[in-house]
Amino acid sequence: TLKYRPEYPENPFADLTDARNWVQGFVGWYNEEHLHSAIKFVTPGQRHRGEDIQILANRKQVYLEAKLRSPNRWSGDIRNWDRINEVYLNPEKSESVGKKKKAA
Repeated sequence: TLKYRPEYPENPFADLTDARNWVQGFVGWYNEEHLHSAIKFVTPGQRHRGEDIQILANRKQVYLEAKLRSPNRWSGDIRNWDRINEVYLNPEKSESVGKKKKAA
């Protein structure tokens, strides 16, 4: 994740302090600014503090109102803004996924 960011330095860090400062800045950005797709485009910090519950409820309401105002612009349901209950860093693949790969 770190080394694939455009801000990642092209040259090695000058020293340990320089590296720590860069990582600290990255962690701040990632936790408080980065809208993460796996948790419905809230920041990890918002998710951790439980702020995502209200944010997602507000988004759902905005989408519902927009659909009511202009139903012709919607071909189906609104986006699912329900909170993801469980979040995994590296989820294990289900057995069915493994079986599909073997069959292919």
